[in-house]
Amino acid sequence: MRYAAFLAGIALLGWAQTPAPLDRWALYAKAGDSLIGPLPQLALIPGNWQTGYFYLPVYAILHDQRGIDRWRWEVWRKEWWSSRPYMVSTAETLWIDRYTLYRPSEGVEVRLWLFAGGDSVASSRVIFPTQSKVTTSAMGGAFIACAGGLARIVVQDMHQDVARVQVSVEQNGQVYASTYLDRPGFWDFPAPPPGTYEVILRPVVRSSVPFEYPPDRSSRLVVLDPQAPGRERPYSFLAAPACPGEPVSLALSWKEALSPLPTEPPRWDLDGDARPDAQGWTLQTSFPTPGSYPVYVQLSLPGGCELKDTFHVQVEDPTPPSMSVGMRGTYTLGTPVTLQVTRWKGLLSCDMEDDGSWEGKGILPPLTPTGRPQLPPYTFRTAPPSSQGYPIRLRQEICGRVYDTVLYWKPDSVAPPMPQGTLELDRPPRCAGDRIHLRLESLTNFSPGEPGYWLNWQLNGQWLGYTTRTETTLTWTGTPFSVACLLITPSGRSKLVGPLSVTPSAGSHLWFYPVKACNADWCPDWDVALCSGTRIALVLPEKDQHPTGVWRLVLPDQTVEWPLSEAPDTFYYTLPPGQDAYLIESYLILPCGTFRSVETIRTPGGYAGRPAAYSAEAGCTPHQRLTVCPHENVPLFWDYPVENGAGGLEGVRWLYADGSPAEVLLHGPWNFPQLLAPGQPGTYLLYQIWENCEGRQDTQRLTLVVREGEGAYFTLPEEACIGSPVEVRRLSPTAFRGPVAGLKWEWGDGQLTFDTTRVLTHLYERPGTYRVTLTTASGGCSGSLSRIVRVLEGPPRLKDPLLRPQGLTLHFETGLTGEGQVVWDFGDGTTQSGLQGTHTYRQPGIYTVRLRATNSCGEDLLAREVQVWNERDQGPWRAFPNPASQTIWVEVPLQDEGTCTLLTPDGREALTFPVRPGLNPLALPPLPNGLYLVRCQGKNYTGTLRLQIVHP
Repeated sequence: MRYAAFLAGIALLGWAQTPAPLDRWALYAKAGDSLIGPLPQLALIPGNWQTGYFYLPVYAILHDQRGIDRWRWEVWRKEWWSSRPYMVSTAETLWIDRYTLYRPSEGVEVRLWLFAGGDSVASSRVIFPTQSKVTTSAMGGAFIACAGGLARIVVQDMHQDVARVQVSVEQNGQVYASTYLDRPGFWDFPAPPPGTYEVILRPVVRSSVPFEYPPDRSSRLVVLDPQAPGRERPYSFLAAPACPGEPVSLALSWKEALSPLPTEPPRWDLDGDARPDAQGWTLQTSFPTPGSYPVYVQLSLPGGCELKDTFHVQVEDPTPPSMSVGMRGTYTLGTPVTLQVTRWKGLLSCDMEDDGSWEGKGILPPLTPTGRPQLPPYTFRTAPPSSQGYPIRLRQEICGRVYDTVLYWKPDSVAPPMPQGTLELDRPPRCAGDRIHLRLESLTNFSPGEPGYWLNWQLNGQWLGYTTRTETTLTWTGTPFSVACLLITPSGRSKLVGPLSVTPSAGSHLWFYPVKACNADWCPDWDVALCSGTRIALVLPEKDQHPTGVWRLVLPDQTVEWPLSEAPDTFYYTLPPGQDAYLIESYLILPCGTFRSVETIRTPGGYAGRPAAYSAEAGCTPHQRLTVCPHENVPLFWDYPVENGAGGLEGVRWLYADGSPAEVLLHGPWNFPQLLAPGQPGTYLLYQIWENCEGRQDTQRLTLVVREGEGAYFTLPEEACIGSPVEVRRLSPTAFRGPVAGLKWEWGDGQLTFDTTRVLTHLYERPGTYRVTLTTASGGCSGSLSRIVRVLEGPPRLKDPLLRPQGLTLHFETGLTGEGQVVWDFGDGTTQSGLQGTHTYRQPGIYTVRLRATNSCGEDLLAREVQVWNERDQGPWRAFPNPASQTIWVEVPLQDEGTCTLLTPDGREALTFPVRPGLNPLALPPLPNGLYLVRCQGKNYTGTLRLQIVHP
């Protein structure tokens, strides 16, 4: 056995000298070791990752191995569309020059074929590139410092393959200061003398391969002279266009990642007299007339340097501009069209065809790249009503004033729309008998299934007949064919889509991929970010395409296979511990051949970099404040989260300083999460906690400033009446804190009003319940409030009440036409609301009962008298016996009538008779002496009268 040393001490694997010809066992083993392939150790020397290329030298002792006739290298890259090796070489030493790797963390597969006599064997190894990506927060810009103060350099990103980086501040090759950082962060040091210095980054990569990485010289350090005012800008100025006479907010945002914070807040000179008028990071002021006003700012840096700058605030001219509408491209009748507006100001709304529908309400920035707002897509169904074209009403609100303009747009063509569509093949076939699924996609101006819309499929030039089906499944016979589809519209116009050639995919990539099963708050669906012990899902999408075959998975610790008819849709597998790289092979064994796919998963060891660092896209640097609106969705961007943090990824959490979890919206594993900002204004400290496979955490701090939302407060009556204006009174201020956009009132009946006055009225035409909404928009923030109003048709109307006294208790009931509140006044000082109920009086007597029904439209009143009594006393009905004539007299009050029943002393009913108001005589047969009862039932009275009969 002999070994050779290459690449400055890297031991490369050799293997035993054996008599020629070599047999298969000799190709797979060497003395003392078993099952080790003949591929030697591979050494990778990458270039700078920012160039997008790397270099791969591979050395092997091949030429003097007895029995080996020849060899061949194959380099396979990991793009799914690749069906052939990226590179094939028969050289003794493999050198891959300027290889483009789109997903470097997946690695590249290198295969070595050895040929000995009539035998051959292949061995493969997956190589991962080593990257040297390190960046500062001043990429392409400059750090700012003052001589005599502290200078600050911030390393923002550091790839996981970088063990540490040497940060050096140099001028003309002379080093002024240098340090090493093993992770991104701040480096503060005494500032050098005034001048411009290079900030040079020299990464030290986690690799045993000696390689001199090119230094990064993309950043500078500018050191200011305390005796000369500087105009460097480690800050940004924020001021929105204002309206004449209205307050506007001015703000200066300091970039702490470029320079230490000044010793005191900035000083503002608003009138140009060289004397400070205000001091602070923010202030409010106003300007009387339209125009551009200069604002002068002065800051003091640690060390005594002064920064002076001039900004301009634009005050809007309330005069509306002369607008026009237009578009680019071809237009056909019945297709959506998006128009652009030129010379636009304020808040814009549009009413296409000027029919009162207002398709676009309150169009605000951001603008399109052309600087012109786009109106919402709209479809014109009929030709222009006149030679002028389609009328379009545009409404602008500028500084609280509303202007309406009607413009006309005339298209170049109003021809009937031409149908469009594309033919798509799910997957090309591999073997005869495979199922082929074809479908029509992206159909425009075509509605299959509706009257007059037909399709006709064509296979190899033959028409299959009219249908409305937009997809079909065919069986592959092994012979290539073409397919097309004719789209026919009710107008008679037609369009042939295709033809699409269907050919076998014997050499195409096998569709197979692993998916991480996320159990944390958030984790990316990246196979390169997996930890040992992670559960992954292995999916073969084309399983149902083949009627027969076998799916085999060669896993790091096992091999499993199923017939395709029994194969699971998803196979779950847990990565075994103790490996830095995993190789998963998928085999699709079909009657026409075997197809193979290799997936590599890397679990990097150690810890380097800062995965939780936010990127510049998030609008903040590691310690910069981020200002947002209440309840705003804030994307949580970071730079290359997996590449920048070694050790893999277990999950990410977000917590506020008080320990409460932040509300984060997760739209999907491939999208960055979005933080839902708190609804209450204030300053919040947010921590993003990134945990890797080793259990280590990286915490990134973000100061979140939630500004006050635009006030949208107003009063509204609960009820209103048709014909009477509904008054709303706005309580929110008119002094906005950002770009003045205006106020929008939505009345719930389809009407819309733009008005900034304090008191507004609106007239409803129909009864019902309406939601009134006030929306304010300013400076990127908005406020909205909704209230409900019930609109009534008129005053309520009471129905005749039913009053039924029973002793001292009164049963009452009434009806109501329309809406309203009913209140009963019982005449004894007590009241009660409702349509029905009972009331008990304290004393017997005659009472006047009054009813009152009210709503916002008016009222209705009624009054009735009622008599109540004690149960033991004679009621308002009375009975008298006349023993001489055998007559009973029943006295009934004038307002009552009903029936009476005579009960014998033993409780039997003797007879029943009607009674009317006044005296009611009833002649009876002779009755024995005794106590008789007369049970009476009237409209207002129910009771039992006693009748004592005593014959003389």
